[in-house]
Amino acid sequence: MPRMVDADCSICDYKIRDQYMSEVPDVLYHDAGGGVEHPMEYIYLPRSRVAEWNDRQAVVVYQKPDGTFSYPGRNDRPTPPGCERITLRSLRAVEAFEKKAGVRSEIAWYDAGTGRDASDDVPQRHIPEEKRFEAFMKGWR
Repeated sequence: MPRMVDADCSICDYKIRDQYMSEVPDVLYHDAGGGVEHPMEYIYLPRSRVAEWNDRQAVVVYQKPDGTFSYPGRNDRPTPPGCERITLRSLRAVEAFEKKAGVRSEIAWYDAGTGRDASDDVPQRHIPEEKRFEAFMKGWR
């Protein structure tokens, strides 16, 4: 099975980091020079996850002096005079801002696969408690 591999040589200081291998051998060797191959030991390092967005991906909001918020169409526009620029660089920061301001980010909650967003009401099929219990008991009989 293909995967990313990290390995350390058990004899010298040679290391392999984030090497993609379509087939991972039971024992990995590296060429130590002079026709000598050293066995390597597989190690399991946590994969890095970049949670912070760059300047192009960040969400920008302007807070006006009266405390209200303004949402620019693009995040590279200059900050209007008298406004405070708020840059949100992660989904966690967007969620915290939504809670503070009582708003919802349409782009953060839009699902391109279904076309649904946070404002869509998905009708839930209501099943009375007795019917759910009966269905549960049928599975045990």
